[in-house]
Amino acid sequence: LDAQRAAAEAVQIGRETLEETSRQGEQLAHADRLADQTRYAIDQSARMLKGMTWSGWVSNLMTKKVKPPNQKEDPAALFSYDDCPPWASKAAQAIQNYKANLMVLEACETRDQLATCHLVCENMFSSASNELAGLDVPGETDRPIMQKMLDDLATFRQRQRAVLKRKQDERSFADAKSITAAGRPHQKPSIEDEHLDILANNLDELNATALSLNEMMNRQNKLMNSLDDKADDNFELSKMVARRADRLAHKKSWALVRKEFDCSVVIRHLESGHYFSSINGKVALTEVFRPDTCIFDVWKRKSGLFGLKNRYTGRWVGQSLLGSVVCSATSFGPREEWQTGEDLTCTQLLCASAGWGNGGYLLVRKSDNAIVIASLTEKSESAQWRMDLYDS
Repeated sequence: LDAQRAAAEAVQIGRETLEETSRQGEQLAHADRLADQTRYAIDQSARMLKGMTWSGWVSNLMTKKVKPPNQKEDPAALFSYDDCPPWASKAAQAIQNYKANLMVLEACETRDQLATCHLVCENMFSSASNELAGLDVPGETDRPIMQKMLDDLATFRQRQRAVLKRKQDERSFADAKSITAAGRPHQKPSIEDEHLDILANNLDELNATALSLNEMMNRQNKLMNSLDDKADDNFELSKMVARRADRLAHKKSWALVRKEFDCSVVIRHLESGHYFSSINGKVALTEVFRPDTCIFDVWKRKSGLFGLKNRYTGRWVGQSLLGSVVCSATSFGPREEWQTGEDLTCTQLLCASAGWGNGGYLLVRKSDNAIVIASLTEKSESAQWRMDLYDS
């Protein structure tokens, strides 16, 4: 009895877990669609901002409009057992056979018929489970079909148990327990056999539940990784759109862009430990700290962008016309605007003017330790920096 009770509790927990996992999957799918819609809105905003300048207007004429996210139809919703893909035909046929025999089970009128049909259902369920377990899903677009077959098999399994319990509780079978059709005493199964049958049924359902959970978790893990990437991309694009909007507002305004001194910093490359330095109008990494080359004053604007001004030379760090990183500007202009993350002990440095205003991260080239500007798509490969306050 303890084993039966434990098995029944495990089955109940498995059902509840399967339902909760399914709900979580629906929430993740909804979040994924929202992420695509957010990307669409950001791309539209960027295109509109670009069209507010003459060069951007011409560029928009020569490029295609932003397309809304494709809401792909669920392959599982279009799946039919009568017209299934070849890779799933055997498993689909096994499930159909199992379903057909359930209809026969429901029509059983005697205990002997019920026992025989129940045994056939058990064999068909095992056959369908084995077919599903051995399937090799061709691609990601076919996984919803696999999940639908797993869900259908689990539903039919629960239906079989419900029918069996209902039939056994009917009076006709209760009366037939003692007398057979020939009038002879009916041989009752032993307690051990009934105990083992109950455990076997519970274990079969646990196996089907485990298969469904495994498939759901695999799909949800991939969906979460995709969501993480989309969230990072949308965050970067939203910052880019905000920078463009701020820059456009400044161009339309006659007021001068004000800047305020914030602090003095020393910047170090985390991987090598070398110092970010200004040497003869160029930017490079040096092993030794020198006050005249390694100290930079931070001047901030209301937009959150800031400039780096070498304390000794009074020149600003920015992007040259050829796209390289230099420290030669005499004023704080659009090419000298920078942005970092919130954690200055481990952050990336973004040049706001790089990539035609899209922005670009600083990258330390491994071949010669030169500091160059990479694109937004190379964020994962960009250098990590530490900005420490310098108190003179």
